[in-house]
Amino acid sequence: MESGRSGLLDKLKAVIWKILKKEREESKKKPEKTEGQENLQQESWTGELRDLAPIDDVENFETYEETLNWAFQNERVKNIALSGPYGSGKSSIIETFLKTHREIEESSIRVSLATFEVERALEVEEDNQKKELSNKKIKISEKDIEKAIVKQLFYKVDAGKIPQSRYRKLFPRKLTDIRLSVFFLLLLIAIFAAIIKPEVYKNYFFVVDKFLACKFFKIPIMRLIESLAFIVVVAFGIIRIYGNSMIRLHIKEINVLSNATVCDSGEDSEHIFDKDLDEIMYFFENTKYNTVFFEDLDRLETPEIFVHLRELNYLLNNDETISKRVIRFVYAVKDNIFVAEDRAKFFDLIIPVIPVVNSTNSGEVLLERFEAAKGKGVEYNITREFIFDIEPFVSDMRTLKSVYNEFLVYKKTLGEGQKLNLEDKKIFAMMVFKSTYPSEFYELQKGGGSITELLSQRKLIIEREEEKLQSKIDELGNALKRHGDRTCESIKEVKWAMLCRLMNGVNQFERFEEGSSGRILRLAELMKDEYDMNQLISDNYNSIRYVDCSSNQYEIKSITPDDFQPFITRYAELRRLETEGTKGAIKKIELIKKQKSELARLSLSEMFDNPLAVELFPPSLKDNKLLCFLIRRGYIGEDYDSYINNCRKISLSSSDMNFVLSIKSRTPLSADYSLKQVENILDRLQVVDLEEDAARNYDLLNYMLYMLEINLPKKDDPQYGFSSRKLFSRNGWIDNKLRSFIRSFAKWASESSDWICFFNELPIDYDWGLIRLLAVEWKDMTSYILGKKGYPIDEESLDILHSDYDAEVSCDDGLYYDDILCLLCLDINEDERDRILLEVLWWCNTDVIKEQNVDGVLGNYLSENSHILKNMEICGNYDYYHFKSVLERLDVKFNSIEVNEVDKYMLDIIFDGYYYHLNDSVLKALFSHKNPDLLKQLERQPYSAVLDLKDKNLLDYVHENFGEFIERCILTHEHPSDRPEDIVDMLLRLEKNIKLQKELIKKEVFQLERIDDCAGEEVRANPEDWKHVWDLLLEPDKIKISWENVYSYWSVYRFNDKLEEYVARRSEELSQMSSNAVSDEFIKTFLYADFKPEVLSRLLPVLRLKNFDLSITSMNEEMLRAMIECRYFPFRAFDYKIIAMNHDESDLALRYIVKNQEDYMKVRDEIQMSSYLLKELIFNDEFNPEYKTVLFKEYARDYMTAQVALKMKTMKMPVTNEIFDAAWKCISVYDRENLLLDYCEVLSADELQRYFTSIGEEYADLADRSRSHDVWIHNFDRTVVLANHLKNIQYITSFKAESRKVGTITQHELKLRVKKID
Repeated sequence: MESGRSGLLDKLKAVIWKILKKEREESKKKPEKTEGQENLQQESWTGELRDLAPIDDVENFETYEETLNWAFQNERVKNIALSGPYGSGKSSIIETFLKTHREIEESSIRVSLATFEVERALEVEEDNQKKELSNKKIKISEKDIEKAIVKQLFYKVDAGKIPQSRYRKLFPRKLTDIRLSVFFLLLLIAIFAAIIKPEVYKNYFFVVDKFLACKFFKIPIMRLIESLAFIVVVAFGIIRIYGNSMIRLHIKEINVLSNATVCDSGEDSEHIFDKDLDEIMYFFENTKYNTVFFEDLDRLETPEIFVHLRELNYLLNNDETISKRVIRFVYAVKDNIFVAEDRAKFFDLIIPVIPVVNSTNSGEVLLERFEAAKGKGVEYNITREFIFDIEPFVSDMRTLKSVYNEFLVYKKTLGEGQKLNLEDKKIFAMMVFKSTYPSEFYELQKGGGSITELLSQRKLIIEREEEKLQSKIDELGNALKRHGDRTCESIKEVKWAMLCRLMNGVNQFERFEEGSSGRILRLAELMKDEYDMNQLISDNYNSIRYVDCSSNQYEIKSITPDDFQPFITRYAELRRLETEGTKGAIKKIELIKKQKSELARLSLSEMFDNPLAVELFPPSLKDNKLLCFLIRRGYIGEDYDSYINNCRKISLSSSDMNFVLSIKSRTPLSADYSLKQVENILDRLQVVDLEEDAARNYDLLNYMLYMLEINLPKKDDPQYGFSSRKLFSRNGWIDNKLRSFIRSFAKWASESSDWICFFNELPIDYDWGLIRLLAVEWKDMTSYILGKKGYPIDEESLDILHSDYDAEVSCDDGLYYDDILCLLCLDINEDERDRILLEVLWWCNTDVIKEQNVDGVLGNYLSENSHILKNMEICGNYDYYHFKSVLERLDVKFNSIEVNEVDKYMLDIIFDGYYYHLNDSVLKALFSHKNPDLLKQLERQPYSAVLDLKDKNLLDYVHENFGEFIERCILTHEHPSDRPEDIVDMLLRLEKNIKLQKELIKKEVFQLERIDDCAGEEVRANPEDWKHVWDLLLEPDKIKISWENVYSYWSVYRFNDKLEEYVARRSEELSQMSSNAVSDEFIKTFLYADFKPEVLSRLLPVLRLKNFDLSITSMNEEMLRAMIECRYFPFRAFDYKIIAMNHDESDLALRYIVKNQEDYMKVRDEIQMSSYLLKELIFNDEFNPEYKTVLFKEYARDYMTAQVALKMKTMKMPVTNEIFDAAWKCISVYDRENLLLDYCEVLSADELQRYFTSIGEEYADLADRSRSHDVWIHNFDRTVVLANHLKNIQYITSFKAESRKVGTITQHELKLRVKKID
């Protein structure tokens, strides 16, 4: 028996092994495909699709497998948690684990319940207009969850395995079952009918009785069997009928009366697990299932179900019937299903699941997916930057697969299917949005949603913000004006405070004066707002003239720059504050204006960068972070509709639709992109679309310009000019779309020089229409055309410029090359520039032309480039009235005029209308036009030639603009030499123009015989107004050098800086001329003027007073010195004493003696001698040596000084014993040895002994004459003289030169033998 059983088991194992081996071989063969199949998959885009079901080959599964194996081997582990976030791969781990563990898979059951956000469209009518859509999550009760779990358990197995269970599923009925059911039903009916009414069925039972009347059935045992069989058949029939019944009734509630109800309440009051606990226990007792995998229960947001499941697990594992095996519940849940303590308490084992894909690495997974697709021939135009940019919004693998699949379908359907140039990244971004917010995407497809609402409100947002911005501009403008008014008042207060300080109170200010030039500054000019107080110092005002209100007298007070400085400092501070405030306000106004101009062109993405617009965004958009991000990045834009819906090709071809799409998506195509149905394209574009850069297309613009041109008369029509100027004006009728295009074009042209290339490629029929329209919308067009404004230059070009030019290469205007980079950016030649300007000047309205004249740029260009007049003929018939209007509106003043080839009537308009500046070039043109014979005279004598032309218009224009005439027609000549009387006439006409009077005098080559010939009467009548003129006449060669002209000037202005400078400069010539024309008063003022000593010394000899009655005490040192030097007055002891007393710190007294030595020696006894005077006279090289010896003999003993003592040997002065003794006392101990050696021969033995003692050192031994002894002294020439003298006077007996060693040094000395005296 046992051997048979073991043999049966061996056969069973062999069969199982064969089955497993066959499955393994089939699994190995499954992935192998033919080469044709692989190529087919590469070519098919569907090969890239990925299903969303859990996978059964999880990467890095080993750790999870080992952990689960350990758990299943541990009988204590009954509740296991696979914990991780949604999409982390929990279901895939279960799937992989069951695949690799077939024995566990066969004994396990999986329960999966989840609720999802579904879209319930609750259409609530409000005023028959509003419909509200709300998304709600299906809420499942705890009872429903338990019922669903029980259903999934019982419906998993065959009903035959759990026949006693009330939970049975429907199954297909067999014909045999139906027949048996009908048979037993009829049998039962018959039996019950026989019991109820036997008489009706007596014949039926009679037949049965006859059959049963056999002898065999009469046996008692057979009767018993018969009865039992009858009972069994009846029971089986009842069970059969019930089991196969198709209608099962459950009475939940019965309404007995209208207000009485009988109901079954037991079902609702009890939990399913409690109610069906026996069923569940019965299920596990009669099935092989040991493990239940619960998935997605955490999504139900009903934590109580986990408590009931744990209780159920406990009951199952404690059931004695099934206690031989362990029942395990495995839960796939999120990490935060319980708090920390409950989480660890609830589960027996928690296995953390690390997400394979999350928001930090989904980008890498996507990149791998795209790279793999490229290897299979599927190309995507998606960059790494985009993937990593959108990565944070793809947080799990399931979402990643879904987005990728939908991207493939949309790309294939919309992009390739419709042949539209859709951007892959925008399709992908839209799919991310679709997967994350499906309801919002659904609304978007239906024409609703946040984006549609935002687009519909954009116009309202722009209008509202424009009103706010304009209000701010107006407010800032008013504030700026008020600030300027307050500043001006403050500056005037500073000026009044300055005047009060300088006038020592509140007095009547007359003027400031500058003495040298005669410049004056009156009150009206000073108080002007534009007057710069710094000019008070720069113009060198040195006096203030005012009326003292207390005395009613004129006062003149000298002032210095230091007097102005405190008030100028305050003025500068106010101006700085004004400038900073003004600049700040202007900068704010310009910034707000820029914001206002950019509002109309704001794209969806740019609106996010505008805080003003963000404030008005719909709340649904603000709350949608992903949508905000996608719009901000430009991944979803105005062309979103092309990425979610099919385009029906009714009126546009694919190429035309791609052009429309390029505008919507802001991805410009080339300007020469060919368009076929331009009119239909324009119908598809909104006004705001024409502002996009992508709208700049030749065909599109050409069509719009053509439609504009056909509304004008023919060019040869006389009315063409009038109609053109009416059209190309601010109020001209221009289609809104064309105007929008031109405005955008104008903005582009103001930012990039590439527009000129676009213009050059435009079809020639209508290109000039673009220029006229640009002039209307772009006020700075001519500024850019003329290079007055420019474009930023790229770094590469800047490096080239730096390498090609030195650091300070300049242009004609004196600007460094860094300032003229703009001129290098606009590639336009002179002919093109002139043609563009002529189009504007000739065919645009004068108001437009006026606006183009920003900062006078257009008028200035015409003024500087008269050659453009010759090109007027290309514009057609001359319109002289329009020409005059243009000159008038632009305030043209030609600086030069080329009269050749210029229309004669145009020249008449220019000259008769005074549309020119007075300069040498224009005058030459005018003289060439009026009287060419005077051109030579014009070169030499400009003003005299104008007078000789006798042209009233010219002469009136010259006299009206006389300053300009002088500056540009006289001063520009190298050496003009107008007639002297004409020069005086010019000076008279320039009476108030000091600057030009000065420059005219300096420039003109002339010389007046007499200074009085130049406005002599006017000078004497108004000397202050003409002082600067006469001052300039004192310049070289303007008047004849003579004392008469000097005296004439002095008679009006006295001696001042100018006259003194003139006299000093011409002192050499004047010293040779007679001064008979001057008076003693002139000479006295000359003496007290501020002349340098050399001038005084030069001129005093010719300017001697007829009667010298001046006091020496009143003379300054310079003048007194000059007089002494030229012996202007004789030497007197009294005068010497005055000079010595008043000028004791100078050498004037000494010079007085030196210049009058002989007179001094005569009266020297009257003058007190001093050590200083003696020293200076002895040392003075000019002093007579004989006089020095006399003075030394007389005064040396009493007025000896150390300087004299040391120099008297050199000066060979006679020295006596008394003088030597006086000198000995004056000098220092260190100098006495030299003095003794110099004059030893005049001293006696006793005197020498005394002086030796005073000197000390080796000479002290010489002073000892009490004994005879040897003394050593230095050996040189003067000591030898001393030794000889000592021997001659018997002071010593002998001396000789010897060498002796002192220490280690050998010295050559004199050895003297001192003689002893009693």
